[in-house]
Amino acid sequence: MGIRANKIFIILLMEFWDPSTVTFKFLDFEITPTLEEFSVFLELPIRGRTPICPSTISTEGFLELLGLRILPSLRRAENGKVKLDYLFQRFGRLESFDKHRDEFACTRRQWMHMRPRVFVMAFLGAMVFPMRFHSININILPIVMELFAVPHNYSLVHIILAEVFRSLSACTRGHNFFGGCNLLLQIWAIEHFYHREPQRDYTIDAHNLIQSHNDRLRYWEAPMGEEEWRPFLTNLTGDSIHWKYFWMRGSVFVRTQHFYFINLVGLGGIQPYAPLRVLRQFGVVQDIPLWANMALHEDDLTSVPAGRIRNLQLDWDHIITIEAGNEKWCTPEYYVWRTTMRHLARPSTKGIVGVADNQWINWVKQGVLPHIEFTTPMYNQIIPGSVDHLIPMIEEDPEEDPEEDPSEDPEDPEEDPEEEAHSEYGSIGFDEEVGSNQIDELSEYYPGPYYDYDDDDDAPTWP
Repeated sequence: MGIRANKIFIILLMEFWDPSTVTFKFLDFEITPTLEEFSVFLELPIRGRTPICPSTISTEGFLELLGLRILPSLRRAENGKVKLDYLFQRFGRLESFDKHRDEFACTRRQWMHMRPRVFVMAFLGAMVFPMRFHSININILPIVMELFAVPHNYSLVHIILAEVFRSLSACTRGHNFFGGCNLLLQIWAIEHFYHREPQRDYTIDAHNLIQSHNDRLRYWEAPMGEEEWRPFLTNLTGDSIHWKYFWMRGSVFVRTQHFYFINLVGLGGIQPYAPLRVLRQFGVVQDIPLWANMALHEDDLTSVPAGRIRNLQLDWDHIITIEAGNEKWCTPEYYVWRTTMRHLARPSTKGIVGVADNQWINWVKQGVLPHIEFTTPMYNQIIPGSVDHLIPMIEEDPEEDPEEDPSEDPEDPEEDPEEEAHSEYGSIGFDEEVGSNQIDELSEYYPGPYYDYDDDDDAPTWP
């Protein structure tokens, strides 16, 4: 692929992960990988497919599926894992069957039938669901067998995304091994952090989006090393990222019928996922989302009854979707809620339909928004014109009579045309070389009157 894993970037990125919301939280926005984004990167469809659910397989059952004799091979697959080298020696080469003939309880034809399945298992175990010491999770094999049996019925993307989330949360809580696909996470994040015009991506061959990843980044001067990546991520704001991938279109999954989030079943357990919090990634205006305490729904697979797994699969028959759009804005209520009211946040009332929490929206709109100081990053992200009515209008000073004799007011000194004019709106100085007004220390916009700096009768100048 020509893409090298950036360990420093992934480690620093984890510092911004919040397991309680299943999002990366930065200064004034949050973002998270979505099913639709991973689906396109991996070229694995999700629409019209049922999420495949993993199951726990015994060591004996694993060896039996491989066609190996149980007793001679029992110690090779202990504690739910098997060495990658062990699988390669017995299935990697054409002569492997003859070389280890005494270990197999199947025919050569059955062995040949199993080889591609073992290859897919090994690839997934090494690249997508890695374990320590080059080991492979034996529970991957039943998934692979199911995919080979009915390839058009199931999707693998849900498990892949769930394990990325579970690994991020585990590392945040002190675990020191990332068990998800870190390379896919890296590609996803950098594609969002490189702010560019969407039209630029259309000129690049997007047949394989991972293969063309470096082409889309060819004009980006990316940070290098921890000393550059850390301040980049720390100071990242929502108006400086690439919100929606150009290939994002059609309907997107946002919640289930009974919850404000989606429960994904990963290789190791159940993982909630809340796309309602990142609607801008779908090109939809972000408002205060409906949300719940998702930590209550996390579970290890070993403690989850089979009935609950079946119910989660049935939920996909009633999944709620919305259409992707082309917006990059959020509402002012959301911006205030996200940046200044995190300590007051409470889960939404249960049983509400839709995607937005109108109770919180109305409370922020009436009680908080009128008292907020508007900043440039906020203006750059909220819906244009949505807070103009809250900006105080300042009355203009009456125009002076141009025929008035300046000698009538001896205390009014003559203005120096080269002296800077100061006002409550900031300082404005004239740059003779450039020939234009330079605005300094003007962090906020207020619609104000024009300024006439000279005493002649020409038209007034505007700041």
